[in-house]
Amino acid sequence: MRQIGIPTTTWLTNIAATAAGLLLLLFVGRMPRSTRLRTQVTIALAAIATILLAFVSNGMLGVHRWVSLGGFHLQPSAIVAPLIIACITAIAPSRAASAFAIAALTTIILALQPDAAQTTSFAAACSVIVAFDIQTSRPQKAIGITILLAAAAISFTQLDPLAPVQHVEEIYGLVASKGAAWAAVGATALLLLPLPFVVVFLQTREPVTLALAVY
Repeated sequence: MRQIGIPTTTWLTNIAATAAGLLLLLFVGRMPRSTRLRTQVTIALAAIATILLAFVSNGMLGVHRWVSLGGFHLQPSAIVAPLIIACITAIAPSRAASAFAIAALTTIILALQPDAAQTTSFAAACSVIVAFDIQTSRPQKAIGITILLAAAAISFTQLDPLAPVQHVEEIYGLVASKGAAWAAVGATALLLLPLPFVVVFLQTREPVTLALAVY
């Protein structure tokens, strides 16, 4: 991104989002275990409210995905969606209805942004939670998964008027254009993203790790 002349504030957004994610991780990790389950719903709703902040601005051509903060344009859903997935997983064993309601509400909000990619990845992750973590009958699981995937499918009917951005949707093409070695490094980086979660899932069989890998 720097080599093709993208403004510094744009590519530094990735670092800012990473810092925000680490702060969220630190916050959740320091929470006393006895209070975690009681506060999961509150955290999830606060995260959903963060996503809704994108609707406060005028958006771009009817698309509402970003929040401007100190010169940075952050995509709230990309930062807090993994946190919501973790909360849903924690809630699911004891509060199945609440867990599914949070999953469905978030999926619908993402579809309304509209953001087909984010909606699909989130719905797929929540489907894993419904399949493995929510204690209910198989027909009810099937209905829940169908509702989530239907919301994801509907998001594809909301045409995105924004053209692909060179340093976002086409970033891998830019990397690959630098040569075969760059293409290999870029592909390896993409494959490494879900790998830690898959490895941990194979070791622990905890659904949250598989859900995050799918996401």
